[in-house]
Amino acid sequence: MNHRACIAFALLLHPLGILYGQGQLIRKVELYGVRHVTVDRAGGFYAITPAGIHKYDGDGEETRQLQTPSPATLFDPANGVRLLAYFRDLQAYSIYPPNLDARPHMKLDPSFAIDPWLVCSSGDYNLVILDAADWSIKVVDTRNSVVDYEFRLDSALRENPHFVFMREYQGFLFLLDGRTGITIFNRLGMKLRTLAVAGLQSFNFLGQELYYCKDGKIHFTDLFTLQSRIELTDHPCLELALGDGRCLVLSPDSSGLAFFSYSP
Repeated sequence: MNHRACIAFALLLHPLGILYGQGQLIRKVELYGVRHVTVDRAGGFYAITPAGIHKYDGDGEETRQLQTPSPATLFDPANGVRLLAYFRDLQAYSIYPPNLDARPHMKLDPSFAIDPWLVCSSGDYNLVILDAADWSIKVVDTRNSVVDYEFRLDSALRENPHFVFMREYQGFLFLLDGRTGITIFNRLGMKLRTLAVAGLQSFNFLGQELYYCKDGKIHFTDLFTLQSRIELTDHPCLELALGDGRCLVLSPDSSGLAFFSYSP
């Protein structure tokens, strides 16, 4: 069974529970109004504010700051070298290099989406667009300006939706509704399952695990086995990002960041 087939099979199973722990404080950073924290493949950390994007190394030193033309609705560093920021009020996106040099924003073609609600990366050059006009999802090949494939969300997901975040990972699409949880789709648009958890604003990935912070705990779900584990933490957090032996925690009131050592 190949890599993607293993994930698709695992997504039909049920999780189990395990407990782990985490490390020591390295640095605290005052930064108000943070909306989201995340991490790229190389272990660079990002904090997204209404004014722009702040990049930090694993020791909490700010290495770059970028003022954006509008508050970023979604920031997706999954590609590693092409960091995507989507600006809903502009119906446009920008692709930044890892050093966050300024780049022009690119308008979305209205033929792809009437009301583009969320946009994230797909592979090296494609975009995934969630269109609020009919709650459909389209994967667009940006090099050839064509829709590779599309599907419409089922009626249960379209009922009173509150979609706040979206990411593609390992060829699967993860769509977060802040009221109901994270729904997972395969490449053909088939709904595989929903991780029922309310109140999230985002989530991240570490290796083969999806994780998020909830009620002062870090919740992990293995994408191959769907086993779940919970790491207890003494550090209250609204969101967090893990990478390269470090953990970035966003305070519950979005007023600051804290960097900790981390080993799973």
